Amino acid sequence: PGFVGNFTYSQRNLFGLNQKLSALVELGQSDSLFRLQWVDPWIRGDPNRTSRTVSIMNTRTSAAAIHGKALDADPGSLADDEPAATGEERAGNVTLGRLVAGAEWRRPLAANWSGIAGLTWQRSCCMDSHGQPLLTDVYGAPLTFSGKHSDCMMLGVLSGSYSSPADGSQLGISLEQALPLHSSWLNFNRLRVRAEQPVPLGPFTLNLRGKAGSVYGDLPPYEAFPLGGTNSVRGYAEGGVGSGRHFIEGTAELRWVAPW
Repeated sequence: PGFVGNFTYSQRNLFGLNQKLSALVELGQSDSLFRLQWVDPWIRGDPNRTSRTVSIMNTRTSAAAIHGKALDADPGSLADDEPAATGEERAGNVTLGRLVAGAEWRRPLAANWSGIAGLTWQRSCCMDSHGQPLLTDVYGAPLTFSGKHSDCMMLGVLSGSYSSPADGSQLGISLEQALPLHSSWLNFNRLRVRAEQPVPLGPFTLNLRGKAGSVYGDLPPYEAFPLGGTNSVRGYAEGGVGSGRHFIEGTAELRWVAPW
């Protein structure tokens, strides 16, 4: 048993300038989210229709899928002298906490193209279900890159995306650079690419999707690419297939609209 709930406050015409101010609180049995966000949909006087978003956020999410033991681990694989773990222990009991503050600017670049530039500061830490800091997971592997209770980074982001209303095709690419403005902060470069192309086949639609990513430099385990989940390899939990520094993933789905 536990408490689950959410609270939302939104002001959609702040100062009479169509600016938006929102506050969100979500509490779950294992996850939580606190977010304060201000959005200016069109920076005053800008001919390029640039929007600006400033936010601060504090989240806690389960990292057991990546850092814990598999929930469906075969009890027969345990050693003779190793006791069977409870469900909570098998899950790894790892919670990832992030405190994030930043700003981003978005604007149209060309027909069907848009771009984003952003800068965020982030502090991440891993803890158990009681909020106590953890330095290693159930396998004894470190949970932070620094070896301390938390990692900090300043992250710059440049991204572009294309979306065609005619055929539903999409393309996105993003480049992220962690800026080591302090000697203890993370320093890495991360590239992500995704593409989607629907192909009509009579009453069916063949949906082709591909994703790829790569990280160079410092890599804490919680920043690795997880494979598995509803938006990745279906039939597995997030991270159930694995996680890593580099990945390429492709899927093909045949869709049919039911007549009822």
